[in-house]
Amino acid sequence: MYRRSLTLCLLSIVVAVTFGTSVGVAAAPSRSKGAVKQGFIGTNMDPTELVANHIPIDVEVQRAAEAGIEQIRFPVYWGNIQQYPAAKGKAPYYDWKRLDNFVKLASDRGIKLLPTLVGAPAWAKRDLTVSGPSRTKPSVADPTLRIATTASREIKSNVPSAAHLGEYAAFAKALVARYGTGGSFSTANRNPITVWQVWNEPDHGKFWPQVVNGPCLLTSRMPGAPSGGRVVEVKNPRSGVSRCWYTEAKRGWSYDYLLLLKAIRGKAATKVRGVTVPGSGILGANPSAKVMLSSFTSSGALSLRFIYNDINKFFRSTGAKGFFDIAGVNVYPSSARLVDYGIKLRAFRAAMNPKVPLYLTEFSWLSGKCLSTDKSCHKLTDLGSLGGIVVTESGQAALAPQSLATLAGLAKSVPLEGVFWYTWMTTDKGIRQPWEYAGLNCFDCVFKTVYRTVKGKKTATRVLDTSVKVRRKVSYNSFKAKALALEGCKAKSIATACLR
Repeated sequence: MYRRSLTLCLLSIVVAVTFGTSVGVAAAPSRSKGAVKQGFIGTNMDPTELVANHIPIDVEVQRAAEAGIEQIRFPVYWGNIQQYPAAKGKAPYYDWKRLDNFVKLASDRGIKLLPTLVGAPAWAKRDLTVSGPSRTKPSVADPTLRIATTASREIKSNVPSAAHLGEYAAFAKALVARYGTGGSFSTANRNPITVWQVWNEPDHGKFWPQVVNGPCLLTSRMPGAPSGGRVVEVKNPRSGVSRCWYTEAKRGWSYDYLLLLKAIRGKAATKVRGVTVPGSGILGANPSAKVMLSSFTSSGALSLRFIYNDINKFFRSTGAKGFFDIAGVNVYPSSARLVDYGIKLRAFRAAMNPKVPLYLTEFSWLSGKCLSTDKSCHKLTDLGSLGGIVVTESGQAALAPQSLATLAGLAKSVPLEGVFWYTWMTTDKGIRQPWEYAGLNCFDCVFKTVYRTVKGKKTATRVLDTSVKVRRKVSYNSFKAKALALEGCKAKSIATACLR
């Protein structure tokens, strides 16, 4: 899951120019024959977060290539590139400088990029403010469904309104025209972006507003929930109730998401149930570009079935063909069960068109569990449903390569086009957020003991060691070793070739 604007520091840009341009992808020796095909192993990396924490991106992209990473999935935030709406009669202004740098760095290292379009600037976001006793608001696509308000600020700031789908489609078209095949950016013809993903996990309440079909049926007790029901957090639906159930049989997010997908992908405008879906998006810039459906959560097979069902029902009058070319799913095993990868991936594959390529866009183990003997560890207090994938650092180091080996074995039988570890770097600090322990690397996570004497009494204090910005965890080394072995390499400097 993307849990985090591309503001690159001057140092990164200077180093990129002097360091990155000296490496030519075509000049490197060819890779040996490995167990996986070119581009199979990838990672999620958020350059926005790296820049915000003053971490040189050129160094991290280089280390990723050395670790066998051949693809990077990263979020593209519309609001970071177009902060203001276009003036009437004027073309929109897009600030490409920071994204240009990241794309060039990846290209210099032979790494393919998979951008995920997410978010909306403040001026284009959906207004979820509600009033009155119902505390719900009609869905954009279907007024008979009611959107549940939630306490999540991310939902309120991320989802674009129907009135601004045209600007979102124009933004997507400009992205493809710049970085896609034959694009205007200098690296586009050398290592163009060919696949574009629209959103991430709309079936999760954190990333898209879910719906409540009628009144709340239950409070916090699990028994008695409707078949296939899931818990949705809502803001005070009625006195004394903090949670309620909704049935999976009707989910308004799928209608609204499909409107967004159709707008961003399409070549021509169309009208669906009175809502105009603008055209000339990704395919308007390049008809050969591939569009990836949003990745769904680990229970994504159910979400995918609803998407297919809604495509057939909701868009029958406008045609449902060609909504997406590639599908993605995020799979997190439970309780160290590597067999879960095959079970969940096959369930997802069974729910979709068998000819559509499938990527595992997120898999991970979280190193947030402390050993009882480790007094220096920040122990998590709230694991929630993630408890099964929270392990120690040594556990993460063992399960990361085991996962790679398992997924490589599933590549042909599922089949599976590629896999992306979540995520490249985290803080490895805190007691409430398990995802902060998902990284193969961590930043600002090295501590040292400082002794102070106060009133004659010597005390030991654990403080951050500012001399070490980034730590390569043991899972980085074990992941790297397995990735290189699967790719038939002993070492690498760029993603596309081995070093003898």
